[in-house]
Amino acid sequence: VEFNLIKMRLFLVLTCLSVVASKVAETSCAISDSAKSVCGHVEINESSCLSLGCCYAKDDTKTTPSCFYGAIGTPGYELYNMVETATGFSGVLNLSGVGSTIYGKDITKLSVEVTFETADIARVKITDATNARWEVPESLIERPHATAKPASTNYKFSFTESPFSFELTRVSDGRSLFKLDNSFIFKDQYLQFATYIDAGATTFGLGESARLSQAIRSGTTHTLWAVDRTAMFFGQNMYGSFPYYLQMVNGTAHGAMLMNSNGMDIQLSDERLTFKPIGGIFDLYVFAGSSPAAVVDQYTQIVGRPMMMPYWSLGFHNCKYGYTGIKQVEEVVAGYAAAGIPLDTQWMDIDYMQNYKDFTLDSTNFPQ
Repeated sequence: VEFNLIKMRLFLVLTCLSVVASKVAETSCAISDSAKSVCGHVEINESSCLSLGCCYAKDDTKTTPSCFYGAIGTPGYELYNMVETATGFSGVLNLSGVGSTIYGKDITKLSVEVTFETADIARVKITDATNARWEVPESLIERPHATAKPASTNYKFSFTESPFSFELTRVSDGRSLFKLDNSFIFKDQYLQFATYIDAGATTFGLGESARLSQAIRSGTTHTLWAVDRTAMFFGQNMYGSFPYYLQMVNGTAHGAMLMNSNGMDIQLSDERLTFKPIGGIFDLYVFAGSSPAAVVDQYTQIVGRPMMMPYWSLGFHNCKYGYTGIKQVEEVVAGYAAAGIPLDTQWMDIDYMQNYKDFTLDSTNFPQ
């Protein structure tokens, strides 16, 4: 009798928990399309999505995520002790609530630093307040650092303390340059943040990938993970990784760059641009523009200007993959001369390497 009573009590408890869980899920998933923040990987199915504790509502148009965080899925952060500094603002972010265990535990305490780099460039850096994390080394990309605020800026920075979010707007026309939504996630091996975008915006950048158009279409995901392969299929990631974009809205331009070298997915919908790196920090540069040339100028102030090309590179070049040895290359060069065709540079592909390893030479087939 006692055993049966225990089983009955356990059954009642589990039934109550099931009812509560279903009600929570029903409530948390009943959110507007504009409030949906992507959960899981690209083309995730319903069972995998639900196993992550997320909501699923298939959208064949791909304009909104089929798998998304519910209203209680991302607790967000609260801002404390935001103070003005010589170059901008600094503060502390504390995790609101328990957080989730999807992709690991949330980092509970973050530091945020806002720097007014120039009159047209703002930087927002968020990282673990306690432990050091991987950042793009300054030795690789030497960046300018402000020592004082500009006398005036062409942008305005505003923020909300709870849940934490911020927005940068252009002073001249009030245009939103970057507006962080409050579904901000920061874990050891997973970060996620999104900015609201204007419905009429045209987005460029986020390379490198093979595309039919330079403009990025809504409902697409772009993977930034550099691989050594040519453009065989549309949409595939390729040699470079550039988490930088430029947007055109009603004839004006602005842009942003995430200084993060980790692999990431970037997803564009009609209302959001979502970044999902698998490590590193949130280190964002926002460029006020307001012309495409101005945005590129501001961007290259941070990453560096292109070098002046050498004179010899302006001439005629020849290159081919598949040379079997130096003798064949010499015959090609001689053939150009015999035909009276100018040739300033003869290239070889990876054939000259020892077992295709960089910084090596195949001493057998390319002894010279």
